[in-house]
Amino acid sequence: MKKISIILTSLGVGGAERAGAVLSQLLENRGYDVTIIITQSEVAYEFGGRYFSVVDKAHHKWKIVKAIKTFLVYRELVVSGEYDCIIDGRHRGTWLKQWFINKFIYKGMPVLYIVHSHQLRMYFPEKKWMAKNLYHNAAMLVGVSKAIAKSVKEKYGLTNIQTIENTTFPETLRELASNYNVIVEQPYILFYGRLFDSEKNICFLIDAYKKSMLPSRNVQLVLLGSGKDEEMLKARVISLGLDDSIVFIPFTNNPFPYVKNALFTVLTSHFEGFPMVLIEALMLETPVVSVDCPSGPSEVIHTGYNGILVPQEDELLFIKALDKMIMDKDFYRSCKKNTLKSVSHLLPDSISDKWVDLLNTINN
Repeated sequence: MKKISIILTSLGVGGAERAGAVLSQLLENRGYDVTIIITQSEVAYEFGGRYFSVVDKAHHKWKIVKAIKTFLVYRELVVSGEYDCIIDGRHRGTWLKQWFINKFIYKGMPVLYIVHSHQLRMYFPEKKWMAKNLYHNAAMLVGVSKAIAKSVKEKYGLTNIQTIENTTFPETLRELASNYNVIVEQPYILFYGRLFDSEKNICFLIDAYKKSMLPSRNVQLVLLGSGKDEEMLKARVISLGLDDSIVFIPFTNNPFPYVKNALFTVLTSHFEGFPMVLIEALMLETPVVSVDCPSGPSEVIHTGYNGILVPQEDELLFIKALDKMIMDKDFYRSCKKNTLKSVSHLLPDSISDKWVDLLNTINN
């Protein structure tokens, strides 16, 4: 049994955090001894193995003392574990901080660094030489989409990268989806995620929805989630006279009853990595309509097969896509029929095989 440590910001809200929690379960199911080290304290997702929180052990009223204690606790948790491999799934935007971690915490250990977003500045410094300095000796970089892996190679000249997509457990999704009834009485389409307009482009979605046939057909738009732009978005909905058509539902650890019962889910982000909202919807047999943002949607959605993929920022085509999904019944039924089989290659067994192959390679 090999000892693996997965490093995450938290086990709370966020796609990277949820993916890390799922990864811990995949590896535990394959016989690995898994320890998760989180740098914050939130725990919302189910996980495999055990976890330790750095911040829980590094309290202090003075910031400089707290920073030093945090570094020392982090180092102690990593070094004392005598792990066979480290999998770092955090955002890593600060070059100097990551250099210290590589030099004084990870030194001598095989480390896999996951890149969860096409916004590479969340994981790499802007300068190519800095990025190479940090990661040229990595056991492997893992991009969660083919587009991410390609961009890393092209921008930084780092060739030690491969693609392993995110996954989740369809049986768990189905069980969670049946836990309780949704509170939306009319037919609806669904956005779920953080209410951050600068990332998720929710104003674009609201505007397109208003101009579509959906409000006049009594098909509501449900916005499920919480975030810093919630009040701004509510004000926009009221100003557009859509307060009877757009429903806000706060963040919940179990959005899946809403996903399962939606006509289709929507994604309008400026950027993604490998968006789990699409995979989760398709695994629950709910079609999807998404913009072709970098990255992920084009690797999942095939127009007319499991949903509709629209060029990014093309409002007219997005409106037409919304309308087609409710007006063309044969088209909709065909998309719904193909949802689950369209993500069969992303089921847990297939993705865990890729991780096991990678771990075997770097430990031999």
